Amino acid sequence: MSQTYRSPLSSLVAAALFALAPAIAQGPIAPGTASRPDVASLRSSAHGLTEAADGLRGFGADYGVAFTTSGMTFTPALGAQAPTDQRLQMAVIGITRGATSIPFAAVAPQQQGNAVVYARAAGLEERYEVRSEGVEQSFVFHELPGRGDLVVHCALGGELAARGELTADGEVQFVVPGLGGATIGTVTGIDARGARCTGSLRLGGGGVDLVLPAGFVDHATLPLVLDPLVGTRVDFATGPTDDTDPDTAYDATTQQFCVVWTRTSSATSGQVYARAYHQTNGLGPTLLLASDTVVRHARIASHHASNRFLVAWERADGAIANSTLRACTIDSGFVVGTAVTVTTAGHCTDPDLSGNPGSTAADLGGLLVFREHGVGIQCAVCTVPIGTQPVTFQAPTAVQLDPNVGPARISKAGNGTRMVAFEIPGWVLARPVGANGAVVGAGWQAAIPGTRALAADVDGQGSSFVVVAEQEPNAGNRDLVAHQLQLAGTVLTRTASGAVAATAADEAQPAVALLGPKYLVAWTRTVGFLDSVVAVRSFAVDGCVACGLEAQLSGTLQTEMRPAIGSRLSGGIAAPGALIVCASHAAASPFQGDVTGAMFTAFAATTTSTLWNGCGNPVSLALVGTLSLGNASFAFRTTTTDPQAGLAIFGFGFGGTPLQCGTCTFVDPVALVFVGLSAGAATHALPVPCNTGLIGIALDAETAVLGATTNQCPLLPMASLSPALRCTFGE
Repeated sequence: MSQTYRSPLSSLVAAALFALAPAIAQGPIAPGTASRPDVASLRSSAHGLTEAADGLRGFGADYGVAFTTSGMTFTPALGAQAPTDQRLQMAVIGITRGATSIPFAAVAPQQQGNAVVYARAAGLEERYEVRSEGVEQSFVFHELPGRGDLVVHCALGGELAARGELTADGEVQFVVPGLGGATIGTVTGIDARGARCTGSLRLGGGGVDLVLPAGFVDHATLPLVLDPLVGTRVDFATGPTDDTDPDTAYDATTQQFCVVWTRTSSATSGQVYARAYHQTNGLGPTLLLASDTVVRHARIASHHASNRFLVAWERADGAIANSTLRACTIDSGFVVGTAVTVTTAGHCTDPDLSGNPGSTAADLGGLLVFREHGVGIQCAVCTVPIGTQPVTFQAPTAVQLDPNVGPARISKAGNGTRMVAFEIPGWVLARPVGANGAVVGAGWQAAIPGTRALAADVDGQGSSFVVVAEQEPNAGNRDLVAHQLQLAGTVLTRTASGAVAATAADEAQPAVALLGPKYLVAWTRTVGFLDSVVAVRSFAVDGCVACGLEAQLSGTLQTEMRPAIGSRLSGGIAAPGALIVCASHAAASPFQGDVTGAMFTAFAATTTSTLWNGCGNPVSLALVGTLSLGNASFAFRTTTTDPQAGLAIFGFGFGGTPLQCGTCTFVDPVALVFVGLSAGAATHALPVPCNTGLIGIALDAETAVLGATTNQCPLLPMASLSPALRCTFGE
């Protein structure tokens, strides 16, 4: 039982946005792609930092990193096909503001939790936060002499340094063709009031400059933070071939993603390919699944109980000939099974698969939906047996009979009722289907402005689903809206809606996946003639509320499109990570395409620092999970060795003058929570709402335990205090 003194922290957090400290930030260095949700969330949430003889060593889900007095060395995990390690070295060689040079010292790195700190000068810190998806680099300026642009000059070295390219969206990428590499994300400045400004990267002369414009810096309230990300990008198919239209799924048993795509070799020849990706071991070999006259729209799903992937695609004898559907399995050893024909009826296109994340013998079944031209949307039950036997399909049943219907998508996170979303010109519809492929109830439909078919995607499980659909507020401008649907028996209703992307640019081709604590949405944004980017952001599981900032994938070519998401949840494990893949096309003839990918995690790592040490009997305070938007299971936990302690008092504040009692110090609290100790431990849950205004706010926390009279505090001699922690809200 716990009791809270003063206001509940949840309401105080929302009211404390003014407490955001200033910052100038650049996107993290990430393996293969940059992202704010880290588009290279190639993350399984594994990451860490340890001492080494010459400094500190860290690791994430797909990279290793070293910190010495000379700077940082970042090594993405590119797999066995990389002949040697491909490293990116980065070292600060100068900092200027206009014509003024800001002095800094060469110092040894210091560890603070999962952060590395270089105390460069009295008013300057260079920090590196080791995350699972990459390394978040930031510079904190408490003093800023001079006027003008603020520029951090960094020298580059290592095998990747010569491969640097400035992308159309302002990031710097270092890519080995066919393998991947590293990315330095965009620069962001954040001042003490929370004001933000996007800076820029300049590449040349063997280095990279991180730049914030004078118009922002000259009016910024100190301290100011500059924050980039270095991370890993994965190239599944690159080169002169025309590879496109990828899809991906995850297998929990082997902890591998599998990506499938189609390649057009000529007007009379096409292939379906697949490639495995493991976050530690990197890329596997490329598998040929099928070769035919014309192949299109390969889709993949994971069947956890049989430990196999199922792939379906359409094939035709010519560009305008009728299509049939084919399918095959890929087992855990990445052996391709026998291909079978799904149906030969009519002209069948646009397959989509819902696998099965269940793990019992009853969970071998999945669903395939497809469009039969001139007829409507059909659904076929499939069974993927354990072993080497081929997949089998039952006769399809109708989901929607309408000759004008567009392609259908089916949810993937659940193994019971699934949701099918599709469009009829001017309408988006959703219909639940049971595990037997039969429609449940009447379904839901929404009128969408516009007269043409509009794309939609869907995911969810149980009775709750989210459909993300295009809408046309005016001709030539598509936006994206998320709709939450609730199924009660056979009645399906819309309970909430929210804008995903509504800009003057064209937003199209949505993809959505349930990660567990959040939904992830990716889409294509047109930013110029034959030029587009893939954008991503996360949404709450309830209410269609944004639960993170928008980020962009960044490819080596000028055009990214057609994103697809493979979540770990749909692959049989409750871990909130996903792989995003997309097609990347050259903007000039001959328009060859590549397939690239990057990881995303639902929660960013939490930046923490110790404000002061405790006093009295030993008391510790630790975070349970990360202080991230939408993390419903976040908590603080305190422990003590005092055998007489029976009560813990959690104190939370947002800065202010700390309370002093004798030799002990306690945070200035806006909330006090009293929790009984059990076996010397107490936990206070602090679910974090989906409020993007919280990002960057610092929360101070400390605990007092009441027990043996050993303290020097004259008012509470029986109290012992933990160290005080300052934690920063993240995505």
